[in-house]
Amino acid sequence: MKIALASYNILHGHHSNLIVKNIRFLISKGANVICLQETDLLFKKSLNNLLKTELNDWKVRYFHTGIACNLAIAWNNRLLKLKDIQPVLLPTLSKPSITQRLLRSTQLYKRGALSAHFLVGGKTIRVTNAHLGWEGGIKHRLYQLRFLRETLDKEQVDHGVLSGDFNTFAP
Repeated sequence: MKIALASYNILHGHHSNLIVKNIRFLISKGANVICLQETDLLFKKSLNNLLKTELNDWKVRYFHTGIACNLAIAWNNRLLKLKDIQPVLLPTLSKPSITQRLLRSTQLYKRGALSAHFLVGGKTIRVTNAHLGWEGGIKHRLYQLRFLRETLDKEQVDHGVLSGDFNTFAP
């Protein structure tokens, strides 16, 4: 079986009607799994309503860490059977970064990942949805990524996919 995955940072759920429309579009194009970042509590109601009224075969699980992460994984339950789902808290800076202080932000953001294990045709497929920090720069993001890899490597799976918002910057 082929699995199609989409990753979508919904920017805290602002413009929820457009986001719901985009989720419908992703599913119409064949997505079986949708990983959402910045799925704040206010958007949770819109997503749950969509799944309840239009997408009865779909399920969703959330992981909320506060303002900076808030992840969700939605999947077609008719095709993918959830075996297990686990949150992973990523390392946090010990103090606000220089960039944060310049922006007058003193909050230490909690970043994380949500890792779902699905059974498909006798195989275990792990889908991990991560939201790495921009604060702390590339060195901190690579540290978070290494920590996540080491955490995920402790479990044996047949196939693994990593998606999410890696907060990378490019010209």
